[in-house]
Amino acid sequence: MAANFRITVQRNGDDIRLSLQGDFDGTAAYELLQALDRGGCRHARVVVDTDRLNIVLPFGREVFQRRYGLINDRPARIHFTGPHGTCLAPAGRG
Repeated sequence: MAANFRITVQRNGDDIRLSLQGDFDGTAAYELLQALDRGGCRHARVVVDTDRLNIVLPFGREVFQRRYGLINDRPARIHFTGPHGTCLAPAGRG
């Protein structure tokens, strides 16, 4: 478990920004999945900002991408930004 991982949530009207910080491992993947599930369809757009991630561990990325499809109320519009956005985003997102 990456003890230095944290998600900062910023809301702006119907939009939400999840800023990820630290190391992205399997536990971090579950934390992000829970944050997306809690935010769900209540927000018009969700931005996952990876600017402050140190590293995305392969296991964390795999857990996130495989479990992403199981979220009940996935946001309709989700965007991944920052240097790790492309590698973290599930296929077809980014």
